[in-house]
Amino acid sequence: MSKANKEQQESTGSAVESDDIHGAVSDTEAIVVDEVAAQSSGGGAAFWLALLSLLLSAALGGAAYYFWTLQQQVQQTQSKLQSGQDTLLSNVNSRMSEVGSTVSQIRTGFDEMKMGDQDVFEQFEQRLNHLNTQQQGQTEQVASLSSLVSRGTQEWSLAEITYLTRLANQRVQLHRDTGSAMIALKNADEQLANLADPRSTAVREQLARDMASLKSVLSVDMTGMVSTLGALLEGVGQLPVKNNHLKPASVNASEASVSDKTEVTALDWRSAEAWKAIPGVMWNAIRELVTLRELDAPVAPMLPADKEYFLRQNLRLQFEATRLALLREDTDFYLQSLTNAKEWTRQYFNEEDPRVVASLESLDELLSVNIKPEMPDISGSLRALQQYKDLAR
Repeated sequence: MSKANKEQQESTGSAVESDDIHGAVSDTEAIVVDEVAAQSSGGGAAFWLALLSLLLSAALGGAAYYFWTLQQQVQQTQSKLQSGQDTLLSNVNSRMSEVGSTVSQIRTGFDEMKMGDQDVFEQFEQRLNHLNTQQQGQTEQVASLSSLVSRGTQEWSLAEITYLTRLANQRVQLHRDTGSAMIALKNADEQLANLADPRSTAVREQLARDMASLKSVLSVDMTGMVSTLGALLEGVGQLPVKNNHLKPASVNASEASVSDKTEVTALDWRSAEAWKAIPGVMWNAIRELVTLRELDAPVAPMLPADKEYFLRQNLRLQFEATRLALLREDTDFYLQSLTNAKEWTRQYFNEEDPRVVASLESLDELLSVNIKPEMPDISGSLRALQQYKDLAR
């Protein structure tokens, strides 16, 4: 149905409804007038009732006219909306038809271009397939390199751990160096911890046992012992030799000789008594020339100056030999040299002198030190590491 026919039908319907409403209102007014006229003779009450009916009829007519006007406005609004919708639909349809024609033109041009450049498209597809093949190959190569790198990192770590463990065994077996061996084993244990592999637990346990055995070895203070030997070597010239000097006469004898001399000096040689005292003075003078002592042990002969020099030189050589044996960790030669030095010190030097006593105490301390303690076997960590490497492969 066209838009003009719809508008004509709507206007015709509105006119018919308007005529019906006006007819109904006229008929109501006529009836009311007839009733008023018929009842005017009936009295004042009937007149007022008829007037009220007339007013009600007028109100109903006004309301009917208002509703009719409102209905007309609604119908006009609906017609406008319908008209706008139809216009919008027609515009959309026209645009769709234009788009469809444009798409068909593009498709037609594309088909023509494809048909005209079929060789170009085939070359392009071949090139694209070649690039895809290359990309797939490169992806596989990258994945292979990643696996090799990750595996190479682990193998490098295992090689470093193996080197550190072998270095620790070498330092213990060849150099008896427990400190360096402990550091190497600690570094190997840290490298194993960084791998975060549960299979390395047995290796780490063996490393812990080897480190505990290294800690149990008593360390030798080589520096301190060499310093002690150096001090003993420098102090050889200060040690007093036995019986090298005579002890002075006792105090009482000295006082007696002084008193005798005083008495002799006080005598008057011109008197007879002075001549009588001459034999006593001569006896006292002779007695001062010789001193008699009582000894409980046999007296050792005094060393001549040349023998005392060679004694001190030989003692120095013993200390030098002891220091050399200490550095070479030659236990037998070390003990023999210290024993000789101790015996010579006791035999030829004064043991009552504090310097000699201090030297003997230092020699006893050096003799009590084991310069070559037994080294533990830490090769178990190497065997455990080799088993772990076999499992990792």
